[in-house]
Amino acid sequence: MKNAFGGLLNEHRHWTHPVIHETLVDLLMIQKKIHRGVFAVMDGTFVGDGPGPRCMIPHVKNVLLASSDQVAIDAVAAKLMGFDPMKDLEFVRLAHDLGLGCGDPRDIEIVGDVDAAKRTGTSTGPSRR
Repeated sequence: MKNAFGGLLNEHRHWTHPVIHETLVDLLMIQKKIHRGVFAVMDGTFVGDGPGPRCMIPHVKNVLLASSDQVAIDAVAAKLMGFDPMKDLEFVRLAHDLGLGCGDPRDIEIVGDVDAAKRTGTSTGPSRR
């Protein structure tokens, strides 16, 4: 969901940092109205821990994520990094509660990499997400 922050907000985005979670949810609502078929792809081969991009500690995860649900893809990525997305990421919880996507990893089915699914605590099998 954060990609929209850099892509849709340009010269005045620094004003929204104090309300970043609400801003990300607002941007997702706008995207859903304008582009109903947005499909997100996330490169999770290397991920960063800490302030990025220059000061983060890299970790190898070796996954590629793809979803038509931007909330779900962020929730799965957060789970891979050791976060509880519904507790630790306010923007995921807000978007989930507003029905903009699924932020609860227990309700997200991962298709493909069974090992990645086990690391996130999600289920595997056919999925609409």
